[in-house]
Amino acid sequence: MVAARAGAHDAILMDCQMPLMDGYDVCRAIRRSPRGQSLPIMMLTGLNDTESIERAYAAGATDFVTKPINWLLLTQRVRYGLRAGRAQAAVRHGRESLERAQRLARVGSWEWSLPQARFSFSDQLQRICDDIELTGSSTPERFLERVRRSDRAVVEAARQRLMREGTPYQATYGLRRGDGSLVEVFEEAIAIRDAAGRIVKLEGITQDISELVQAQRRIEHLALHDQLTGLANR
Repeated sequence: MVAARAGAHDAILMDCQMPLMDGYDVCRAIRRSPRGQSLPIMMLTGLNDTESIERAYAAGATDFVTKPINWLLLTQRVRYGLRAGRAQAAVRHGRESLERAQRLARVGSWEWSLPQARFSFSDQLQRICDDIELTGSSTPERFLERVRRSDRAVVEAARQRLMREGTPYQATYGLRRGDGSLVEVFEEAIAIRDAAGRIVKLEGITQDISELVQAQRRIEHLALHDQLTGLANR
C-alpha cells in the first residue's frame, strides 16, 4: 500500500479477501492519497454477488473481476484499465498545465450555467477576486456590486446583452477585492447555445491587468510632464 501511495505502480490487481486488511479498506486508503486517486485498481473475488460489486466500486475500485479467473478477459481488462489510467493522467496533466498558465498570465476562467444557475470557476479567478463568494445563484449580482461604480453600468449592460441576445463582449473595469484594494481587469465572454438555439451557458475569462494599466498611466504621465519638476509640459 505504501508503494501504491508513492505512485510506484501503473495499476493494482488485488483480492478483496486478504489476511490483515480486506481489499475494500486498502482501496479506500489508496484513494485517499494524492497519487492513488487516479490509479487503476482491479479487485478479485470469488463472490459473484451484487453486494460485493457495489462494495468494490464504493471503495473506489476501477474494475471488478470474479473467480475463477478468465485469463484472456483479465488481460483485456488490465489493458483497458491502463489505457483509462493514462487518459486520466493526460487530462490531469493538461488541467495542471492550464492552471500554471493561468497563474502566470493572471487569467481566471468561469462558466455560468443558466438552467441550473450554477457558476464554476478556476482557482486563479478565486485569487483575483479574493474573498468574493463564487457560488450560488446570486454570483453575478455579487460580482456587479464589486465593480467600480463608474464602470458598473457598462458592465451590466454588456452582460445583459450577452444573456438575452448572445452578444459577446470585451470590457475593462475596476474590481474591488476583499482587502479593499482595486484591481484592473479585462473580461471577455461568449454565450453557448443548445441544439435549439437557446442560450444555456455563458463562458468567459477575467484577467488581472493592473500592472499593464499602471505602466500605461506612467508612460502617459512621463509624456505629458517634465521629469525633473513634475510640471505639465507646454
